[in-house]
Amino acid sequence: MPDTGVPGAVDVGREVLHALTRPVSIQQVTLRTGVSIGIALLTEHGDTTEEILRHADVAMYAAKSAGTGVEIYRPEDGEAVQRKLVLAADLPAAIDEHRFEVWYQPQADARTGRVTGMEALLRWRHPVYGSVPPPMSSRWPSAPASSGR
Repeated sequence: MPDTGVPGAVDVGREVLHALTRPVSIQQVTLRTGVSIGIALLTEHGDTTEEILRHADVAMYAAKSAGTGVEIYRPEDGEAVQRKLVLAADLPAAIDEHRFEVWYQPQADARTGRVTGMEALLRWRHPVYGSVPPPMSSRWPSAPASSGR
């Protein structure tokens, strides 16, 4: 799309997203698709096919992670995506080689200071990235708010 620029490319990306996410009915079954689109512009985000594709891939992972559907390439997203890809690639070997530690964390009553329980936490120390925190997920319910009583 020559001479489109960032705003035009994002508009086209949103149109494509809308078209691809429309529900489709096939034999009395409605199918819905999820789509993530990454945009990288020639010269602005790279000069070679490989750079543009790599940067569009980074933007696509950013769109997937943010849940926005469409994202333009930002250099700062590259490090986060690279880290996720390396961790995902290294995880199976870490599991096979038992490279996890179990940490026990006491749970205490804040009013009395008495230990009321304990939780076991699985921790992975990656050789490059160090301690890997558990993923943040909106799918897990948050702890209920205390009523103060």
